[in-house]
Amino acid sequence: MTAHSDDVTILKRAQAGDPQAFGALFERHAARVFATCFHHTGHRQDAEDCLQETFIKAWNSLDRFAGRAAFATWLHRIAVNCCLDHHRKAARKRTDSLDQTDADGHRPERLVLVDDGPLPDQLAERKETSSWIRGHIDRLPQDMRTVLILIDLEACSYQEAAQLLDVSMGTVKSRLSRARTRLMQQIQREQDGGADRQRREDARKEDDREN
Repeated sequence: MTAHSDDVTILKRAQAGDPQAFGALFERHAARVFATCFHHTGHRQDAEDCLQETFIKAWNSLDRFAGRAAFATWLHRIAVNCCLDHHRKAARKRTDSLDQTDADGHRPERLVLVDDGPLPDQLAERKETSSWIRGHIDRLPQDMRTVLILIDLEACSYQEAAQLLDVSMGTVKSRLSRARTRLMQQIQREQDGGADRQRREDARKEDDREN
């Protein structure tokens, strides 16, 4: 997550109150921030809302940016926090409705969620599979889901994820392991359930033919 080489110069202008300089930062980093928000929310409108909120918070907090991390990393942390806030608010709404790397920071081995084959006739199937897996990811507890998205979808290192979430790398590894295990269990249960339904349907059809 490296910043553009001249981000520092533009940042100084933005911190001095130059809105055009901040606009230049937006143009440079908006696409990556949107991708982060979309990974975490799974919905375009929600991602756009989080994108807007991220840059509003960044603008209001520019005077507190000390440059200890790259601007892109600092912005990414704000985006992740905005997405976490979004999930918490969404969870509260659902509840109301119902009431009513390793030690060196190297990049970990990534979980391959969807085959990335290039054949055009596979695009529709891959899109459907991606949406199906996304649904399972959304069912994970928030702490597990966030770590899995950061590492397996955004290719963060353990160290980067730990810094973004303000937790230890050991915590990141533990959450990632539990997230992957639970995700696979969810998928396996659904597949087993589908197989059981198919067997019952085949048995029913066989009975119909015999009768």
